[in-house]
Amino acid sequence: MLDQGLMNQVIIFVLGALAGAIIQRYADRVLGWLESQVFIRRTRSRSAALMAKENGKNFSFCGIRSSIFVAAFDPRGIDEKNIVATLQSESEWSHGDTEVDDAYKELWIASKQRWQDMLGSRKIFNGTKFGLKRYHQFRDGMNEASGLNLSFAQTDYLTQRTRTGVYQKLPANVRKSVLERQANDVHPFFSNSFGVSLAVITLDGDMVFAERSHQTAVNAGKIACGVVEGMDERDVDRADGKPNPYVTAHRGLAEELGVNLNPGENRAISLHSLVLDTDYYEWSMLGVADFRKVRNEKVTSGYVRELWASAKGRDKYELGTLVLVRFTPQDIGKFIVENADRFVNYALVATIYALLREFPRHQVAAAFGNGFSGSTPFPRTV
Repeated sequence: MLDQGLMNQVIIFVLGALAGAIIQRYADRVLGWLESQVFIRRTRSRSAALMAKENGKNFSFCGIRSSIFVAAFDPRGIDEKNIVATLQSESEWSHGDTEVDDAYKELWIASKQRWQDMLGSRKIFNGTKFGLKRYHQFRDGMNEASGLNLSFAQTDYLTQRTRTGVYQKLPANVRKSVLERQANDVHPFFSNSFGVSLAVITLDGDMVFAERSHQTAVNAGKIACGVVEGMDERDVDRADGKPNPYVTAHRGLAEELGVNLNPGENRAISLHSLVLDTDYYEWSMLGVADFRKVRNEKVTSGYVRELWASAKGRDKYELGTLVLVRFTPQDIGKFIVENADRFVNYALVATIYALLREFPRHQVAAAFGNGFSGSTPFPRTV
C-alpha cells in the first residue's frame, strides 16, 4: 500500500493534470470572452462619445456640413426588434385645407393645383406613402441598446409633393419656425414621407455609389449612396400590420441593386440613425448593408457590376453611373472631397457614419485633409 504522503502526491498530480487539461481546453474560450468584454466596453464608450457628438444636431464633420438634422444616432445600430412602430388614424393628425396657416395659405393653393394638374396629365402617379408623425428614442435592456418609437400615418405621393412644394417656398422666418420643433417633435403638416438610405459595402470591400439619372425629379445628376428607398404600402410588416423600415431596406436592396437577402443574411443590414432632410422636410433612417458580415460570396463588386450592366435592378432607371470606391478612410475621403458639391445630403451623412462605425474618428478626420494615398485607382465607374 502507498503511504499517505505518496498518496497525496498522486492526488495532487492527478488534480494538476486535470486542471491543466481543463485550462488548455478552455483557455482560448476564456481569453476570447475576456477580449470580447473589453471590446464591448470600448465599443460602448466609443459609441457613447459619438452619440453625444451627433444626437440632436445638424450634421457637420471636419468642415463638411449638410442640411441633415440628426434626431437619433447609435453607431452600434438600432435592432429591428427595438423599432416600435404604430400607425395612427387620419383623425389623429390630419390637417385639412382650412387648417393651413395664413402665412402659407396661398402657397398651398398654388402647389396643390400644380401637382393635381401633373397627376391629371399623368406626369406623376399617385400612391400610398407613410409620413412620420411622432418619434421617441429610448434605451432597452442591460446593454442599453437604442430603441425608437415611431408613429406613422398613411398619406400619398400627391400630398407629399404638394406640401414639399409649399415648404420649399416658405419665407425664411416661417421655415425657421417650422424647424424649431425638430429636436423633439415632427411638424404634422409637412411630414408626409419616410425613407431609408443605405451605404452598401460589398464582400470584397468596395462601397457602392451611383450617380442619379438626369431624368429623375429629385436630385438629378447627384451622387447617392447604394440604396435610397421611400416607404410605401409594401413595407407593412405582415406580423403586426405596421410600417417597418427594415422591410423598406430589404426591398430597396432588391429593387435598386438586385440583391435579395436570405433569412440568415439579414444581419448584413443595420439601421443606425433617424434624420430629417431640412431641404425638403423629409424624415428617414440611415444605415449600412455590409456584406462582409455575412460572408455571402455572391455579393462582390463584380456581382453588383453584373447586375447593373444587365439591368436586373428594377429601379436602375432612376440611377445613372455606378461608382465603386474602396472602403477605406483615405479613398472615401478623397471621393467625397472631390465630389462634395454633387453629393446628396443624406448620402454624405450615411457614408461618413459608415466610416465612423468602423474606424477611429481621428483616422476618418485625417482622410479629409491633404495627401490622400488611396490603395486602388480611383474612382472606378461602370
